[in-house]
Amino acid sequence: MDDDVQRVKEAAASALTHSEDVEAVTKAAQLLKLASEIENQQAQVRKTESDVQDSIAHKKTKDLKEFIALLAPVFTTFVLAGTLVLQSYQFSRSERDKEAEAQQQREAAALQAKQQADAAEDASWADALKLLSGSEKVSPAAVLLKRFSQSPRYSEEARRTALGLLSIKTTDPEAFQSLFGSVFEPVSWENLPQILEIDRQLYQKIRPLLTRFEKLNPSEKAQYESLNSELVFISNGLALLLKAPRPPAQVLDFHSAALWSTDLQGADLSGADLTDGNFGSLNLRGANLSGITKFNGGPNFAWSAWWEASQVSPQLRDYLEKNFRFDSKLTYASGRKYTEPEYQADLTRLQSSSH
Repeated sequence: MDDDVQRVKEAAASALTHSEDVEAVTKAAQLLKLASEIENQQAQVRKTESDVQDSIAHKKTKDLKEFIALLAPVFTTFVLAGTLVLQSYQFSRSERDKEAEAQQQREAAALQAKQQADAAEDASWADALKLLSGSEKVSPAAVLLKRFSQSPRYSEEARRTALGLLSIKTTDPEAFQSLFGSVFEPVSWENLPQILEIDRQLYQKIRPLLTRFEKLNPSEKAQYESLNSELVFISNGLALLLKAPRPPAQVLDFHSAALWSTDLQGADLSGADLTDGNFGSLNLRGANLSGITKFNGGPNFAWSAWWEASQVSPQLRDYLEKNFRFDSKLTYASGRKYTEPEYQADLTRLQSSSH
């Protein structure tokens, strides 16, 4: 467009200069004037466009400034929040590190204290063993072993030591009871196997004396009295346990054991192994003797009114009826004498309960 106007101006200027024709000169002057007006208009348009561009640029700059002004508080808030989070994290981390360090110090102190306590206990146990090995009396042993019976490290060893002492030093019933009580009381399902092992050892010692009871010399009689007193003591402890609820998986293994001269009213001996045991002078009124099939070796039920039990397994009932039928001349452990009708009535009851 600008080139065309320029050519028109140049042509008009040439006509004005070289033409002598009045009409041509007039038209050339008009064209030159028109070209000048067009140039003015174009200049005005360019100015307007420039103004518009300047206005747009100014508006964008203004809008950007306003937008930045709006974002500034938000950005500041985010920066402050970030700073707060970072400081909180650093503080929390610092506190955790302090707590971890304090915990390590506590654990180290506790470990050191435990090591010192263990060392002291080791020395004390060594001294106790020396004293026990050199002492012929059970009383000091009871005091020493009781001290270690609750120790997590020496309780089991204390029980084993007590087992050995109880099996070899049995001439003083009172000392025996003191030593037994120091590590085995209260009698519980957990220590039942160990108690029965002591019982078996004592029973094996008294059995030869029982076979010739009428011919014992004074020394043997004294030994018998001591052993019998200790077995009765254990039997009384076992009786309390057998009257308590029994854990479902608990096994009753009384083989080669003596459980005598005690009150087992209402006790639960169901399923027990009675092989080669002695169960004389027991009050069995209401006791549960069901499910008992292991009784080889002829267990002894002398002076025990077994027919007073609430239940008796058919196998055991047949054995007892054959070998320990009631005797009207005897006074049984329940403190009663029985008549034949009473005995037969209990037999009938037991037979009915087994069906």
